[in-house]
Amino acid sequence: MHTKGPWTVNEGSSLEIESGSFYVAFCGPKKGLNIEEFPERQANARLIAAAPELLEALEEFVNAYKDAPQRLGAGSKAYQHFSKAKELIKKAKDGR
Repeated sequence: MHTKGPWTVNEGSSLEIESGSFYVAFCGPKKGLNIEEFPERQANARLIAAAPELLEALEEFVNAYKDAPQRLGAGSKAYQHFSKAKELIKKAKDGR
């Protein structure tokens, strides 16, 4: 189980992703490196902060289309995306 959202980004010398009084992650360069050389850190922090909401939306999508194999056809591109969504939920929750 993950830390409940919402997760927010706190910008300082590194970007801190937090939930209430708990730090979930830090985005910044390793010690001794110039923070300005890593402009992608803000995008990384926003993506990490959105993770609980993205997972929830993906779970809602999969639950809404439980009958996807019958409706979409197992070989269809749409079904492949549906299957990928299920795999990503499992990866997020179980690490596999």
